Amino acid sequence: MSHSVALSFVLMACIGLMSASFGVLQTTLLLMVTDPSVQGRALGMQELAIGVMPFAALRLGAGAQWVGVGTTTFFSALLLVVLLVTVAAVVPRLVSYQGIEPD
Repeated sequence: MSHSVALSFVLMACIGLMSASFGVLQTTLLLMVTDPSVQGRALGMQELAIGVMPFAALRLGAGAQWVGVGTTTFFSALLLVVLLVTVAAVVPRLVSYQGIEPD
């Protein structure tokens, strides 16, 4: 939306810094709440989720073009709710998770 090359570069640099900060925070929080014996698996799952994101975005974009943004958003949200309720039903301990107790 910017018509200034200099402003665009500054904004892109800010976005990059914030994105890097988010990535560090995300990984730090993941490692803080994960048992040390499974931290490698947790990081692997995180990287898998990040790696799948472009394919998911491509599918969502195709769905939005085919049936509309509102419908795609609604059904994506509905799918997420169904998935979370299913996981909560299968693993009820996740609903009451309080974190790892300090040693």
